[in-house]
Amino acid sequence: MRLGGVLLIEAMARWNGWLEARFTWLILASLAFGMLCPGLARVVFIAPYFIALIMFLVALRCRLADVVRALRSPGKIGLLLLLTYLVMPFFAWTMAKGFLAHEPQLAAGLVLINSLPVAATCSMWAGIAGGDLALGLTAVSLTTLLSGLATPAVLALFIGTMIDFDPGPLMRGLFWTVMIPVALGLIVGERRRAFIDSHGPQIGLLVKPFMLSMLAINAALLVPYLQGIPAVELVRLYLVVFMQMMGGYLLGFAITVFFGLDYAASITMTYAATMRNNGAGILIAVSYFSPLMALPITLNTLIQQPIASTIYKFYRPWRARRDGLARG
Repeated sequence: MRLGGVLLIEAMARWNGWLEARFTWLILASLAFGMLCPGLARVVFIAPYFIALIMFLVALRCRLADVVRALRSPGKIGLLLLLTYLVMPFFAWTMAKGFLAHEPQLAAGLVLINSLPVAATCSMWAGIAGGDLALGLTAVSLTTLLSGLATPAVLALFIGTMIDFDPGPLMRGLFWTVMIPVALGLIVGERRRAFIDSHGPQIGLLVKPFMLSMLAINAALLVPYLQGIPAVELVRLYLVVFMQMMGGYLLGFAITVFFGLDYAASITMTYAATMRNNGAGILIAVSYFSPLMALPITLNTLIQQPIASTIYKFYRPWRARRDGLARG
């Protein structure tokens, strides 16, 4: 019996690795499936339960100790929150005003991307790039914990001039779908830390079906809206989303260099400034605004991981040369 359990755990770890290597294609397949099956829009009521499960599973792998340790460096945390909840939303707002002023829902969707908590995969890419893993985990944990208050506040500040927005219902919704699951995940994760650490890939595997299901449902909801959008407008929106992501990396890079952070902290904050929890964004857009507002987030989902996988390859050699010159 024990051997069977071990084999199952190993198989789940292999499956998780297989899915991660092909996740961009799976995202495309999920979106295509949703568009081909518009009837999926009828089950949108399950989306809050999916996001609650995703947030719980993500929080299992967060560590309160990392948050406490990072809070002892208030300068870094202050800069992280400034980038996440002020600099990037303001940058997205200027992009939206400049390129999407003709469609307020799409403009608001671009701002929504940059008001979301940091994506769980931020810490993964920070680790791969040789960044500060503890800071990456803290970015995920802290922004997720704060999202129930921070996301509505940022939206009220920046999209109030674009669309009508009452932050009250959103705050109440995020309390139940984000803050409570995250708190439960942190508690369970701390109590079962050894088990969670040894089963990280299996937990990652459990997250992916819920995420892909959310994308399929969102695509089904988008079908009526996409029929009225010319192809050239979709290409234009894609380019705007791409530019705001690349601008996020450049801003994160420039600001962290300006403040003299070391390479590990700099690359981690650059990822944190740009990589956001798109699943939560899709839920917020669909539940409290309009499926059309989720379209920029859906496009952001398509490019977030591929860009993250390549950005550090350009960043690390430059930073190594810069640090070498500074030492010399």
